[in-house]
Amino acid sequence: MLDTKTIGWLAGLLEGEGCFFLAPKTISPVITLSMTDKDVVQRVADLWDRPVWTHRSDKYYPGAKMIYRTELYGLHAAGWLMTIFSFLGERRQQKVKSILAAWRSREGNPRVIFDGKCLRHPDAELFQIPSSTTTYCRGCRQDSANKSYHKRTGSSRYYQKSIL
Repeated sequence: MLDTKTIGWLAGLLEGEGCFFLAPKTISPVITLSMTDKDVVQRVADLWDRPVWTHRSDKYYPGAKMIYRTELYGLHAAGWLMTIFSFLGERRQQKVKSILAAWRSREGNPRVIFDGKCLRHPDAELFQIPSSTTTYCRGCRQDSANKSYHKRTGSSRYYQKSIL
């Protein structure tokens, strides 16, 4: 269990050294931390249960220090953004609000399961594909299939509605 002190420390660190954004293709929240202090990045990676990557920028800056990086994305990133939200400054809070709003409202998002419920269809039945470990919402999965079908066939019901 995390204490408030650790959450505050992480929020302050990410406020200064982190980056919050939406992954362009998946419209999923992403949190990254890159710095030259390996012990700090390792501590965050341990909190997130993620690996640490190294990058050396000697090509452009000879003699530069090693850069350590860790990142979190998807549902786990969204959860952490909600956890640290109250510790962030006003500008970062606005950024987090916009990221979470875009993530929650994306069309055909079959993986937005939080606390055992779909954020878009709270009453929908959840299911799991036998060969997968991912839980899906039936409503989101159907939305995704419909969107894919209309894109493939070129018959967009959404387009037809907007003309009328």
